[in-house]
Amino acid sequence: MAANANANANAPPELPSGNPCCLAWQRKYIGMKDRRDACKEAINILQKAMGAANDEKANLQKQIKEMEDNKGTKGHDSVAKASLEKEVSDLKTEILSLQQRSEQNLQEKKEYMKKFQDQASSREKEISELKNLLKKETLRADNSEEEREQICKELKKTKAMMVKDVDIEPEVPELKEEINLVKSLLVSERQKAESEKKKADRYLSELEVLRATAHKTSSDLLALTSNLETVKKQLESEKQKTLREKKRADMESAKAREQMKLAE
Repeated sequence: MAANANANANAPPELPSGNPCCLAWQRKYIGMKDRRDACKEAINILQKAMGAANDEKANLQKQIKEMEDNKGTKGHDSVAKASLEKEVSDLKTEILSLQQRSEQNLQEKKEYMKKFQDQASSREKEISELKNLLKKETLRADNSEEEREQICKELKKTKAMMVKDVDIEPEVPELKEEINLVKSLLVSERQKAESEKKKADRYLSELEVLRATAHKTSSDLLALTSNLETVKKQLESEKQKTLREKKRADMESAKAREQMKLAE
């Protein structure tokens, strides 16, 4: 009803239809009213279009923001992926270096152990030869000592006989010649005994040298054996350390690959 009242209020007054002036005014009013209605309709259409445009603008801004966020995320993922790939590459390089260093250390330790084993075998052979030589020299020294004692006994016996014969005045030339022969034999045997004594003393001296050499060689062998055990322990320790480092590197590499999978 209010709308009807407003419409009636805006409506032109009813004038006599026969008045030309009034008719002209009425036509002018109707034209203005039509233009005003058209303007209102245009304003409504424009407002709707502006609202739709604003909505579209907001939607576009939202899409642009989402695209920028996605672009930033992809860029970050790309950087993270590159970083993980570099870390994996570094770990592979480190693992390879550890393996090469471990193999080199093992080879050096094996060569060192082989050298010690060769030295130990050589010393054992030398000790065995020295023992055999010592046994022979000991036996020869014992024999020389027995011969020396036997010669000394014979000398003492001959000397006693000579003293006894000297006290008796020889009456025949044959007996005198026999005594001279015995004296010559006595001098010869004495010289021989002295020579054998010197030889026995030399053998005893050589025997002492051989004993000292055998003792030193035995001590050196014990030292080599101890060093060999130390090297074995060091080698085992180095091997265990290398295995631990390789295990740690493998775990780091697996962890890095897992992170790369998650990043993808």
